[in-house]
This record gives sequence, structure tokens and C-alpha cells, in this order.
Amino acid sequence: MTSRLYIAVLLMAVTLQGKGQSDRLPVQYFLTPSLVNPALSGKGNNIELRVGYRHRVIGIDGSPATYFFNGEKTYFPQGGIADRLRRKMAEWTGHQNTEVSGLLKVDVGAFAIRSEQGAFQHLEAGFNTAIHVPVGSRSFLSLGISPRIRNNRIDLSDLVVRDAAMDQSYQSLLLNGTSNTYFNINSGFSFHSGEFLIAYGIDKLANALVSGNEDLAIDDAVEHRFMGSYSLLINPDMELIPTALIRIISAFPVFYDAGVRWRYKRNIWAGLSYRSNKTLLGSLGFTTNHGIVFGYSYQHRSAGLDDFNNGSHEVVLGLSIE
Repeated sequence: MTSRLYIAVLLMAVTLQGKGQSDRLPVQYFLTPSLVNPALSGKGNNIELRVGYRHRVIGIDGSPATYFFNGEKTYFPQGGIADRLRRKMAEWTGHQNTEVSGLLKVDVGAFAIRSEQGAFQHLEAGFNTAIHVPVGSRSFLSLGISPRIRNNRIDLSDLVVRDAAMDQSYQSLLLNGTSNTYFNINSGFSFHSGEFLIAYGIDKLANALVSGNEDLAIDDAVEHRFMGSYSLLINPDMELIPTALIRIISAFPVFYDAGVRWRYKRNIWAGLSYRSNKTLLGSLGFTTNHGIVFGYSYQHRSAGLDDFNNGSHEVVLGLSIE
């Protein structure tokens, strides 16, 4: 009975972590926007590399940890279909008689994310590609797609069962497996410039079980993600950037992140935001003249657990090449 209860609680926690929580969303998602929406792959510089680590300290063993890598390369095709598409978009938006200074951009990238929480492990890897079509002198309309593989696993090696032969829950896991692998396709679009961003993405637009125990029902819910930001220029060197992220998953409360970021000469920033799961976040970082990126964030969640420290630290390192 004890083992059944343990397994039931574990599976419930894993399902909630996979579907309803925000632990795998980067706190500093403005540094890795394509991990939230593939249409934002290539929104930055010519080459973007990011590595990050987040650890949620809750005062017990097996606290959540996430590691991620993201790399992107932007290409600027010209001539042929690229020029025709550019001209058609200029006509459609009414800019055919004005100079459209932006170039058509195509971005390709790859990423990997690993999350751990107690006995639960999640590994995700795939590719992003996006096309950014200029629709004005400084704005773009982009469409992105991201095929990926997701693997979910429960490690029961440390589980002690009094009567393993008679425990149906334990035997079911042994028989059907403690992991599964899914093939997903994510997609999204955005309208953006250097001053504003409006984006919509859908996570698990296509979702197919490749192998493993489908009864675990981990990480199989469709997610709708909305993002927005706008740069308010205070003076030529300083700006305030209000940001918002909304995530909708059926059968779960709507999740949102609302905040504001201060930026100086586009190279130094600090920000505060609030998430609907009663989490307060602070971040700061900088980009050097050589394109080295550093970002740090701390988040504190008010969970009503006085005996546990419920804070998370996230560090992002990167390289931006023009």
C-alpha cells in the first residue's frame, strides 16, 4: 500500500510538472526566445549561442534543475524567390513605393533541454527554423517550425517495495516501462521590430508516441503561448521594456508572466516580473562589446511552505556575433 501511494503521488507530481508548471520555461526568455516560440529564432544577431542552468532550491533532495543549450545561425538569401517574396510582401503591406530596408532572413538552429526533479527526468532536443519577411522599413513578419524529440523517464531504482510481487502499481511500471518518447512539432508566428514584439506559438501542434509507456501520460498537452513587448525610449541611452507571456493549457489555470525590464545602451539590463503561480522574479545582465552575454535571475515562489527555501537561480551565458 505504501509503495502504491508513493507511485501514485510521484506520477501525479510528474504529470503536473510536465503539463501545468512553468519550470522548463526560461526565466530570462528574452535571451532565448526561440525556446518559447520557434518563429523568434533569428530575431537577434547573425550567430547566437546560449547555455543556461537553473536550480530550484526547496530544501530537500531531488530539487528541480534544468540545463539548456541553444544555437542559431541567420542567413540572408537574395535574388530569385527571396526578392519576389520581398516585393510581394511590400505590395501587400502598402510599402511598394517606399524603401523596405530589411532583408529577408532565414534562421536555423538547434537546442537541447534537460530537466530533473527527484525521480523524474526530461530530455528534449530538436531544431528550429524560421523565415523573417520584411513588411516595412524596420518590421518583420516571421513564421517558425520546430521538430523535436521529448523523452520522459522515472527512475525507480531507489524505490523500496515491501511486496514487489503483489504490488500491482509497481508491477505495471515494470511491465509497461518507466519512460516514453514523443515526436513533437511546434510552430508559431510573430510580428516584430527592434521596438516591439507580438507573437503566438503552439507547443505540440503534432504529437506522436514513438516508444514507451503511454499510460504515464506525461507532457502530452497542447500549449498555446502568447508573447508581447514594447520598448519605451526614456532618452537616447535608456529604455523601459514592458513584457508579457501567457500560456494556456486545457484543464489548467492560465499561466502568465508580466514584468518590465530597464535597459541601458542595449547592453546592460535589469528587470522585475511576476508570474501567476505566485512567483516574483528579478534579473540582471549585460552584453560586452565583444558579444559575450551574461544573465542572472532569481525567483522566489510563495508556496506557503515555511520549512522550505523556495527560491530558484538561473544563469545564462552566451555569445552574439553580428
